[in-house]
Amino acid sequence: MQIQVVERTQQILVQEQEIIRKEKELDATVRRPAEAEKYRYKLMMSALYILSPVNLLIHELFFSPSQKIGKNSGSPSTANSVGSPSPS
Repeated sequence: MQIQVVERTQQILVQEQEIIRKEKELDATVRRPAEAEKYRYKLMMSALYILSPVNLLIHELFFSPSQKIGKNSGSPSTANSVGSPSPS
């Protein structure tokens, strides 16, 4: 009977150590990367909040690839599209 109690106690200790090991593995593989991703998204969202739509447009014009700059520049059809009559 004593041997069974000792064996069961050893099994419980091994199981507790296995739980601790799995917790550490979960922290390393899932929790910390998820927290880092959450922080990255929060940082991006706060940057977008700081960059109002006007500032965001200016940011895109100055810091985006050159293909976006000048797409509609010089086009008379977009210059007068806000309600003023177009010159004939």
